[in-house]
Amino acid sequence: MAEWDKLSIQEYAKDPKKLMKQAAQVCLEVCLNIFQFSNKSKIVIVCGPGNNGGDGFALAHLLEQKEIPIKVFFSGTLDKLSNEARYFYNLVKSTIHSLYSQKDLSLFKRSIKDANYIVDAIFGIGLNRNLSDFYKKIIHMINQSSALKVAIDMPSGINGDNGKVMGDAIKADLTVTFEAPKIGQLLPQAWDHVGKLYVKSIGLSKAAQKKINSSLQWIDEIMVKHKLKRRPYNVHKGIFGKLLVVAGSSQMPGAGYLTCLGALRMGVGKVVWGMPTKVFVKSDNLTPEIILEEFSQHSDFFSLPLDKKHLQWINSFNAIAIGPGIGQAAATKDFIFELIKKIRIPCVLDADALNLISSEVSMLPYLKGKILTPHAKELAKISKCSVKEAIYDRLEISKNFATKNQLWILAKGYRTTIVEPKGRAWINSSGGPNLAIPGSGDVLTGMIASLLAQGFPKIEALIIACYLHGVAGDAWSEKNGDRGMLASEIAHMLPQVLKKIMLGRNNQKI
Repeated sequence: MAEWDKLSIQEYAKDPKKLMKQAAQVCLEVCLNIFQFSNKSKIVIVCGPGNNGGDGFALAHLLEQKEIPIKVFFSGTLDKLSNEARYFYNLVKSTIHSLYSQKDLSLFKRSIKDANYIVDAIFGIGLNRNLSDFYKKIIHMINQSSALKVAIDMPSGINGDNGKVMGDAIKADLTVTFEAPKIGQLLPQAWDHVGKLYVKSIGLSKAAQKKINSSLQWIDEIMVKHKLKRRPYNVHKGIFGKLLVVAGSSQMPGAGYLTCLGALRMGVGKVVWGMPTKVFVKSDNLTPEIILEEFSQHSDFFSLPLDKKHLQWINSFNAIAIGPGIGQAAATKDFIFELIKKIRIPCVLDADALNLISSEVSMLPYLKGKILTPHAKELAKISKCSVKEAIYDRLEISKNFATKNQLWILAKGYRTTIVEPKGRAWINSSGGPNLAIPGSGDVLTGMIASLLAQGFPKIEALIIACYLHGVAGDAWSEKNGDRGMLASEIAHMLPQVLKKIMLGRNNQKI
């Protein structure tokens, strides 16, 4: 980001003063939209010694112009300010209080105690050293306040490159960042400090952006809506693909149902659910739109044989999803391994299929070109690392495994990560804690497989499904909160979120 900013100014004549004002303007727009700043609001803006402080001064100037009362605290010295930051400092200097020594803290403490909102403009993205005790004290006081907190560009105290907390860090309710997310904002250590992340353009040069190579991309509505096309009228269900779902056991029949439901809601033309006999008995008429197929002679779980005729029938489908709820019986392991070795169609492997594969190194060559969708524990199993490593080093572990074995990984969790065989990666912007529920991943597997069956390329199927899965969760959460969602409700939300995106509404909330 710093390189993009520098190139925009030095090679493409972008005025740094105008960029700073625009940064403040987009922050103001978010705050007015989300928090409804008004002349009755009590707002404290805390500015540091760098350009992040300059953004804070510029925001203060815009608020003054709207006659919204503010208190500005400056924790720095004038000689450290850039020319543009000093320009905005001078515009609001009559409202600025010093926050440079121990004696300044008492006024600051009283001010934030009475505040409705605190704007953090102390350090921004450039922090790469541990905080001094004085700054730790300021940040601790802000975090103790009941005021809603807005971070400009980066919560102060977070390292923008690796997401580490440098001694202490602001716990923002929302962060407004510019042009693109910073890698530090997307890593687990920073999630509870960043809060809701809003990504806004401030007019940096697009030509400069093209000169910067990045193997990591951000999945947002703009990316997804360009991959979705309105359907023509002269169609029939056969045009939209035929999907086979191999899922369920007598103990977990619901996993297969949720996978099929996600696939149907994602628009596939036909879904066949292959299942053991007891699942067939339990699931008959559960959803009349799903075609049921007894797939195993064993009553409780999948087992061999898989004859040539059966395999020919399986390979007549456009895509296959394997794994949700199948269990880990030895007979199931033999069946799944034989199936994986013999299929020649696009394939999504999830849940117990991954658990079974993780115990057999000899299966790795057969995973080439396939899509794996592990959560943290499953990623740890297949990549032979700890669950903690799978959570905190998810991006690198996924890259290493995907490139080594030439496969696709969608590593599930908040900020879901997608990696392709060449090592390029995508991080998802949508979704929240309400998606951490039983069956959520089964629905996502069905969505991905549905898009594959419809003919979408693998990366597009992954990006679209991942983003819409998160948006469905976000849409439910806006009405109901951060808990209590059912996995089937994710699937049932899909038509309305698809409609919204297809209508081209570019809402950047995440």
